[in-house]
Amino acid sequence: MAPKRKKEDLLLKSIWDESLVDAVITNKKHRNRIWQYLIMHPEQDICDIPFLSWSVRRDEAEVLQRDFVRYTSKIMQRNESSRGDSIKLLIELQGTTLPVTTLCY
Repeated sequence: MAPKRKKEDLLLKSIWDESLVDAVITNKKHRNRIWQYLIMHPEQDICDIPFLSWSVRRDEAEVLQRDFVRYTSKIMQRNESSRGDSIKLLIELQGTTLPVTTLCY
């Protein structure tokens, strides 16, 4: 069994992880505003958030833009069976590729 990884050691830090974001942002109202912005603007990324107009400290905004991502996983490949009863996905999660099979009942 692989050793358990600590949250701090992950390559990609999720902007949705409350404890990680709280460790960077001093004013907690900005955290909720960031989440609301990303939900209301699904096409936008963290770099597009107007941190300075919200009076977020520059050093905090830089850390968020540099170290945090909106998604920590992505679907690399998707195959549906000819019968339509299963879907096979190849997912990249934190730099590791995982095969996943979903059965449709």
